[in-house]
Amino acid sequence: MKFFFKTLIIFFIFSCSDSKDKSFLQANLLVNPEYKFSDQFLHCNFNKGFNVLNLESFLSGFIEDKFTEDIDSFDLSVLFADSTNVNEFIFKLRNYSSNNIYETFIEKLSNKGFDEIASCKFNEEQLRGYLVLELDKKIDNSSYTSEILNCNYNEGYNFGTFRIALDRFVSEIKKQDILYEAEYLQNDKLESSFIWINKYYEDNYLDTLTDKWITNNNASGIKEEFSENAICEGSKIYNSFLISKI
Repeated sequence: MKFFFKTLIIFFIFSCSDSKDKSFLQANLLVNPEYKFSDQFLHCNFNKGFNVLNLESFLSGFIEDKFTEDIDSFDLSVLFADSTNVNEFIFKLRNYSSNNIYETFIEKLSNKGFDEIASCKFNEEQLRGYLVLELDKKIDNSSYTSEILNCNYNEGYNFGTFRIALDRFVSEIKKQDILYEAEYLQNDKLESSFIWINKYYEDNYLDTLTDKWITNNNASGIKEEFSENAICEGSKIYNSFLISKI
């Protein structure tokens, strides 16, 4: 049953609309998100004999050493797959400046001895993004559950058409008391696709979503409009931790 509810959540939620004429669709091709940051992901595996405790100890010293003095504003998060496999993790580096800090971050990791702990795939792909929905409440957001989806726009649709559905979604979800955020990430080289990230700040988020959103009268309609614009697949759940926020 929880899987069923999660599937409804994943494919999101956007209110039914009438068919759109071609001039409307063409006009929306010119609309782009107002990007606020860029994200880069570093996929890692623990080396033999090392585990989460070693990583925790390393990151504690890494941050305390003020390695960021020559780096502009950024966030660093660590994501662990929500499964029995604790050998893998992901660094999520968020950059709020126009400077390329990824290479500096990698260099400083290596200089501090990180290579002994884990081996990583160094992917320089940069994803620009913005917060579709941000928490209004001040809470401890250092740990949360994140759900990452790979999405593709349907033919004839893009962010310009999608933004109307997003506005309706944000307006409706804000009426509910849910500790939740949503992020939109896009690779400039792949404009027909994007990454959607759900961030839940409650342990019992599935129960909360069931009570306050899935049973909401507008939820199914919003889901239909989302599906009209884009299809999302490959949902992955992670236990996530915000390590450093500058």
